[in-house]
Amino acid sequence: MCLLAIITGCQAVNQKPSHAATPLRPAEVSISTQHIGGHLLEGVITDESDGKPIPKALVVLHPVGMPHKSITTRTDDQGHYKIEGIAAGNCLVHVDASSNRFVRCRKPVEIKANAKRVRLDFGLKPGVMIAGTFIDEHGQEIAIDRLHAHGSAFGTESMKDVTAFTVSTYDIDEGKRDTRTLLSGSGDYQLCDMTFPTQSSFIIQGVKAGNTFIIFSPMIDGKATLKILHRGKDISGIGVNTEPGQKLKDVSIVLGPNS
Repeated sequence: MCLLAIITGCQAVNQKPSHAATPLRPAEVSISTQHIGGHLLEGVITDESDGKPIPKALVVLHPVGMPHKSITTRTDDQGHYKIEGIAAGNCLVHVDASSNRFVRCRKPVEIKANAKRVRLDFGLKPGVMIAGTFIDEHGQEIAIDRLHAHGSAFGTESMKDVTAFTVSTYDIDEGKRDTRTLLSGSGDYQLCDMTFPTQSSFIIQGVKAGNTFIIFSPMIDGKATLKILHRGKDISGIGVNTEPGQKLKDVSIVLGPNS
């Protein structure tokens, strides 16, 4: 499988959970990836709960603090990945299988000058799926501008001093392009992007279980998020408790005048 990685933005973040938080929106820059060395990194991505391999997981490697030198690949049917052409130094590796509802994760790795092959395995936690609709103050479904709207879900842990950037991958074999927001730091991701299957619905996959906050910005003049309802209760400022593997399909985001 052939993939091209393109960095499309970066932004420093100093954010704690708040219903009034501004959604993360990386800047727009376009820088092509390069293979820059002679080392190899490989490993296996598995489900932490049962040890089964995770196929087609996105794996992104870049030198620490240098996302524009990203190298990207995907796991095979056995969950194995291999990245060649790596320069010696300290790198950060991201694994994204959120489309299969796993929590994204990243780990630092040192590529030593005398080590031609380095192994780094990942066990991903089952995540939470959150889905719902956009409604007006009267409970009627409404359409949003999917090109400009932005939303996300995140946990209670602080993301102080985290940098965000987006990677766009193009699968030459399948002719598909995909874009993901990636974060600096290490460990499980606390932030998951919202996607929009239709103009009046949303889905967030791979959310880390715990106390989960949802934010949304319609990015339309005169419009604002008034409430975020789960089972009729406004969870805008308090979040909702979630468990691994849970599916929340009864969330409504209420939009109205920005007074």
